[in-house]
Amino acid sequence: MKVNNKKQDTNYKRKARIYYPRTYRSLIFNLKKQAAFFTICFLPCCLLLLFYYPQITLFIVRLTSFCISNVVPGTVIKESGLISFIGNMYYLELPTRIPDFEFTIINIIASLLLLWICVYGVRRQLPLAIFVFIALLIHLANCIYFIFSPDYFPYSAAEYSEYYLKMQIGIWFCVMSIGIFSVGLISNAKLSLRCFTYFKVLAYALVYGVFRYITFVYMIYAASVLYMATIFFTLSPFFDLLYIVHFYSDFIDKAIVSIGKGDGEVWQWY
Repeated sequence: MKVNNKKQDTNYKRKARIYYPRTYRSLIFNLKKQAAFFTICFLPCCLLLLFYYPQITLFIVRLTSFCISNVVPGTVIKESGLISFIGNMYYLELPTRIPDFEFTIINIIASLLLLWICVYGVRRQLPLAIFVFIALLIHLANCIYFIFSPDYFPYSAAEYSEYYLKMQIGIWFCVMSIGIFSVGLISNAKLSLRCFTYFKVLAYALVYGVFRYITFVYMIYAASVLYMATIFFTLSPFFDLLYIVHFYSDFIDKAIVSIGKGDGEVWQWY
């Protein structure tokens, strides 16, 4: 029993000297730099979006109405409640176009043909082919729904316009929050680099969100609500995650270079 106790003590001491970082070092968390980044970047942007989303959505709706005025007639700017003590948000109300039977059948045939290409094509193993395959399955299911019950589709074009802008406001808040936990926590990188990356992601999210809203509104009117489910489930929050990962990877690459040129004060050695 004494031998076993000695072995247990020896194993415990060895485990106590095993550290998680393979290089026996980790970055020192700098609370002052983290607080500065939070104050400069996250807090002003979050408050700006929180208290000025009525003006932001009104600008987006007016811009969309101007861009599609020659193609989509009869658009009306409407209000919808979001946060009662701040104000209403705005969205664009437009006519709803239900696809006819012939148009739906053509889409089903085209979807089946493209699905066959995605499954048996030469480049079927590419990520793009997998993404298109998933999008086609969603579109095929939506087409089958419109074959049997087109009059019972639960959403109109105006409702989609409203829900999209509400979702977009939530996406912008999520992008800000993700930026704090991704870019902000690496406090040893240069503050200028972190702030530049953070504002670059927010600017891209704003421009991309507005462009996507204009495109979606036009597609729903020009091609009917048959494409509503497909563009929502394949081109909405999924693409936001893609560009967040892209900008984060670019930031990490630059942060590694800047930290590697620094002195030993940024490292905690074991």
